Amino acid sequence: MNNIYLETRAVLEKDMKIYDPDQAIKVGTIFKSLDVPYKDYKMPSLLPTTQKEALMLEIQEYGLFVHDLSLYLDVYPNDENAINLRKKYSKEYNDLINTFQSMYPPFSLASDEINKTPFPWSTTKFPWGGK
Repeated sequence: MNNIYLETRAVLEKDMKIYDPDQAIKVGTIFKSLDVPYKDYKMPSLLPTTQKEALMLEIQEYGLFVHDLSLYLDVYPNDENAINLRKKYSKEYNDLINTFQSMYPPFSLASDEINKTPFPWSTTKFPWGGK
């Protein structure tokens, strides 16, 4: 478990229970109280097989925390602890995106990395094969 998760847990644990990032991405929320699984739902196994997949999974985990904390702050806009946690998760999320884009083609149309010649996506293989 990383430090940011432990810090999040310490701050929010008094009011609500939260999942760790590995579990949260599987259920779709960081808040245990909002997890109402479908009948006979089986938890997916998320096992990245490449460095690229592992980095993308980590980006998705941090993105989920940023998103859910943002929704929490819509309801509790004066929760300074949650605001500070969201800032930390946002920074880590953006750092991970920058790391990804320094190693692989950009995955966002909003990326500055996309404004290059030749167009980045035209020089790499598509995920499903060939160019």
